[in-house]
Amino acid sequence: MSIVLQHDSRTNTTYAYHNVVTWIKDEKRSHQKRTLIGRVSPVTGEIIPTAGNRRRNQVDENLIKEEIEAYNQKVKARNQPSMSVERLENDSSQQIQNSNSKENEQLRKALLDFAKAILDIYEEK
Repeated sequence: MSIVLQHDSRTNTTYAYHNVVTWIKDEKRSHQKRTLIGRVSPVTGEIIPTAGNRRRNQVDENLIKEEIEAYNQKVKARNQPSMSVERLENDSSQQIQNSNSKENEQLRKALLDFAKAILDIYEEK
């Protein structure tokens, strides 16, 4: 059981499906059964669940909710910046203390300005 994303180019929408793969022994092949669970937000990349009227009898709703939550947490973790500005300042100030030169100070300021600009762009999204 997994989540599969499929993009519809006609409507420019990405849909999320719950995918179950089973093995058919007689025919010696696999079979996939997909059930629509929601749309993928184009801004955040998270799954927005649909009403689920047709899938109630087919799939366990709690399992689907857990899979959606796990997927959305992975997307949020992937979109978060890995380092904060404070950590960059601390790391770069320790390096500057080891080698006190004007070039390193200018490089540190440029790096901090760049990091702040990146974080500002990220926060606007």
